[in-house]
Amino acid sequence: MNKKLLSMAMLLFGAFTAQAQYPLKTIQEVQTVSQQNLAAGIEASSIPSTDTIRIRGVVIMDAGLSTLVGGKQIWIQTNDGSSFSGIDLYQNFPGSTVTGDAGTGILSLVAGDSVEITGNVLEYQGETEFVPVNTTPATPIQILGGGIAVKSKLITAAELNDANRNNILTTGEQYEGMFVEIRNLTVSTVDYFSNGTRVSFNIVDAAGNKINVSDRFKAFKLPAAGGTFVPPNVGDVLSSIKGIIAHSLNNRGYEMHVFDASQIVYGAAAPTISQITRSIKVPTSTDAITVTANITDKDGVNSADLYYAVGVNSTSYTSVSMTANGNSYSAVIPAQADGSFIKYYISAKDNSVGQLVSRIPNVPTEDPKFYVVRNAGMGIYDVQYTPFKSGNSGFAGQEVTVSGIITSSANDLGYIFIQQENQLNWAGVMCIGSTTLATLAIGDKVTVTGTVKENFGFTRIEAITSVAKNGTGTITPIVLVADSFRKYSFTGTEPYEGMLVKFVGNTGSTLKVVNSNADDPSNFAEYRVGPDTTDAGAGCRVIAGRVTSSVYSSLNVSYVTDTIWATISGVMKVAPIVVQKGDAMTSVTGIMDYSFSNCKLMPRNNADFENYVRLNVGVNSNAINLGKVVAYPNPTSNQINFDYILPANAANCAIVVYDLLGKVVANTNINTLSGTVSMATSHLAQGTYIYSITSSNLGQLNNGRFVVVK
Repeated sequence: MNKKLLSMAMLLFGAFTAQAQYPLKTIQEVQTVSQQNLAAGIEASSIPSTDTIRIRGVVIMDAGLSTLVGGKQIWIQTNDGSSFSGIDLYQNFPGSTVTGDAGTGILSLVAGDSVEITGNVLEYQGETEFVPVNTTPATPIQILGGGIAVKSKLITAAELNDANRNNILTTGEQYEGMFVEIRNLTVSTVDYFSNGTRVSFNIVDAAGNKINVSDRFKAFKLPAAGGTFVPPNVGDVLSSIKGIIAHSLNNRGYEMHVFDASQIVYGAAAPTISQITRSIKVPTSTDAITVTANITDKDGVNSADLYYAVGVNSTSYTSVSMTANGNSYSAVIPAQADGSFIKYYISAKDNSVGQLVSRIPNVPTEDPKFYVVRNAGMGIYDVQYTPFKSGNSGFAGQEVTVSGIITSSANDLGYIFIQQENQLNWAGVMCIGSTTLATLAIGDKVTVTGTVKENFGFTRIEAITSVAKNGTGTITPIVLVADSFRKYSFTGTEPYEGMLVKFVGNTGSTLKVVNSNADDPSNFAEYRVGPDTTDAGAGCRVIAGRVTSSVYSSLNVSYVTDTIWATISGVMKVAPIVVQKGDAMTSVTGIMDYSFSNCKLMPRNNADFENYVRLNVGVNSNAINLGKVVAYPNPTSNQINFDYILPANAANCAIVVYDLLGKVVANTNINTLSGTVSMATSHLAQGTYIYSITSSNLGQLNNGRFVVVK
């Protein structure tokens, strides 16, 4: 045999031999959860995340179609339609598209490939994932064959969710990660988000059982984001829809992810209504408003009508026939009195036998579009105010000009917020995208022009084109009781989004740290301040030290949940002080934030904390140092060891490892007060990780970082 061929054969044999040392499990063994556990709300795999195993399956879709992590996410299944036979395959480390290269593989797979994967089972926000190991020289992904016809499993909506879109674990969990088909459904809502660049829609069966069809794949990319996907209309009938079933801990039930537009087969389809605009954004009492929309239908548009009502609570809509000019339809809303609240929607009927009707927005299921008549011109109040629980601005996607006083600057919070004078609610807004604003200070009066955007429920003014300084002024913070912000409430908390507020305790009580880590065992830099230390859910969340593309807080605030925030999201400009349950203060001031379904106060600097007093003065103010732990070797490659000594009264202790996004990637219980615990790190991507040792009765005992190198 040619020596080169012999050498290659030996390498391949060695690679397969190395992989074969890991046990081969079926996808069913990984995914199956007992009915007893499902009935108790337990859905996680029984395979420990530290176990490296092999699984086999058929690739459901071509690689690169996912919109997440560079497309390095696909699904595989056993392809026999059996229960618990599909799984999410997620590659969390970089690599080329060549299957034979070490640490690569996903991007070279296509639908119908038969594969064997070596990796670890992880749970991410309720969804079971299989993550290939990042080892050399053997590749964790082996192609065993190809050209297999991918089969879908016919199921019903009632097996997945109820009419409120609550998941039904006992019958739905068996389909997580599988390619399924559901028939005879109707589109109930079409929901645009991320400033109109993304969309999902809800579908219901005859009994009203509801499923969300979401945009995990590029097939759902809208023209506004460079794609070609045309969303359905409310009322459209789907003869069939196919996709992947996914589930996460987000209160959205089981969701379907379509990866090819052909997987949606329409029955009857109502007219498509799009590109709705009005001639004047903020009219005066002498201005009539022309509303225009693009309306099309394969059977032709029979009629289109504009419906408008005057008054927040009015349900008495006046209809106006729209005039057609090709596909463009328009109608006029007459001038209304100063201060009037006008809401409106458009309805269209086609020429089909059934004369199908569509309505955008789908009032009353969805919020109508709206505006307010202002003779004096608009203010921040008009940008922020909405009577509708979605919280979305009536000016989303539109350019506006507003004036206000800066309440936080680049030199304290690190973000610019402005607030309308003499307004007690709906008066603050974040402004981003201006180098001029970044040079200004708290108290400066400004007039800004920019575009209103909704960022996952948080209203901002972006793409600022003009900034004018008009002098100086003062905003006095609104004084509120922290405990009224323990949970998000549209009427109780939404009006203060973006405003400068000052939290105090309840009458006769001081304000205290009631929970030193509001997301334990994860750590997202949030703690709670409230009146009662016996109630860990009391009060409002406070965030400091963490900065990401969607999380905002100050690097000028010392009081944080952990010393890791000193450098993890940028370098803090003050010494970190780890808050403790029971720490007291007279008040705390900051900007009110809303993200991930929670209200959060963002203090700007240490001066926002009035009379902060540590519970235990003798504790080192820069770190909690209970017990001792050493992590080694550090850096490491395949294994990390923890030598530890814990306090004698520590109970139910564990070591938890997080990535820099706060996702738990490994954990293990500690059963003795001293010893050594080892964890595999071969499945972790190269980078920095945080470990935390916790106790059920003492909280966080120690923390630190280690580095994985490959």
